[in-house]
Amino acid sequence: MINLGKHEKCLTLLLSIFFALSLIALPHAMPSESAQNTARRPNSLSTPTFYKEVLPILQTHCQICHRAEGIAPMRFETFEQTRPYAPAIKLATQNRSMPPWFADPRIGHFSNDPSLSPVQIATLAAWTDAGAPAGDLRDAPPPVRWSESWSIPHPDLILKMPKGVALPANGDVEYTYEIVPTGFKEDRWITTIEILPSLLANVHHAVVYVRPPDSKWMQHAPIGVPFTATKLSDPEDRRGAHWTDSDVLAGLRTGKFSG
Repeated sequence: MINLGKHEKCLTLLLSIFFALSLIALPHAMPSESAQNTARRPNSLSTPTFYKEVLPILQTHCQICHRAEGIAPMRFETFEQTRPYAPAIKLATQNRSMPPWFADPRIGHFSNDPSLSPVQIATLAAWTDAGAPAGDLRDAPPPVRWSESWSIPHPDLILKMPKGVALPANGDVEYTYEIVPTGFKEDRWITTIEILPSLLANVHHAVVYVRPPDSKWMQHAPIGVPFTATKLSDPEDRRGAHWTDSDVLAGLRTGKFSG
């Protein structure tokens, strides 16, 4: 998961996971070039249709979660899947709860910002208000092809969680950690990193922290096996499971790329 250069402090990675995951591979991709097309400004004389105006928006901004193997509970890949949710799509995009994005738009710009433009929001609202028409299938963009491997160049080093975490059929899953040694014998620079869960639908988010060799953070915690705060016997270790000032190396959240 890591591309390496030289001269980075030897470190141990601690994976902080909500729900169980094993960091191996997930269907994860950037949308195809065709999916980067944004919706045109709605024409006052025409009604937006699913295939021509709505689907390109969904491909670029929504299908990273709303697709087969995605974490969202519904898919927005076809007209039949999407139309029943048209009113909900209108509401969620107008109040900007979807797509989820928490950075202040007045401060800086992020290349991975999935937020919709006012024109795109108006397009989705107009489509819903018109009864969510399908339009002509020939206007549809090609389907997005989601890769099943890395979205970064093939890494120099892949670190896997030594042991997965079993998920119960129901109930809550306590915040779970797993310490993964890097095995570094010399200093390294890390230039690129990516987190790839094996079961995306089971992952809410994951965080990779840096734990230097001399760190006392959860120093008595087990290595290479999943654990939770309640399983730690040392009071300082239990406190450390709930708070840390250690550096964050990478993170993964539903609908967001890692790194």
